[in-house]
Amino acid sequence: MPLYDLVLQVKARVPKREVFELLKRTSLKILDSDGVLMDVKSFGHQTLAYVYKKPNERHHEVQMSQMTFASAPNVLPEISHALRVDEKVVRWMVLKRKRKMEPLIKYKAWTEEQRAAMIESSRESESSRDRGRESGGGGGGRRRF
Repeated sequence: MPLYDLVLQVKARVPKREVFELLKRTSLKILDSDGVLMDVKSFGHQTLAYVYKKPNERHHEVQMSQMTFASAPNVLPEISHALRVDEKVVRWMVLKRKRKMEPLIKYKAWTEEQRAAMIESSRESESSRDRGRESGGGGGGRRRF
């Protein structure tokens, strides 16, 4: 299943409870189509860089939310239609991520030895970077001619 990000902008005067209900309805559409909801973030009230103009409306500020989910592509038109007809929604965008969600069975559990080896290799790389900085490597200074 491909991963998607839904960025949603709702009118600033809409109560938070109604924004929650909108996100809930959208997530239920995803779950009903055997999708997986990964993350929901709220960015609160955001001042816009420029004014959004709609017929008889101007929006200087919106409430922003982001929803990350994995789903079959056939649910996207249904979500898009539901957001298009909702009067509270100012704008929305569905972005497809490059990576697909792999089945969990493909992920191998880490053993303690693997975890320790990874931590050790990261410490070694950090110490080699620190040694390079101390010896003056990199030539980051300015030259004057």
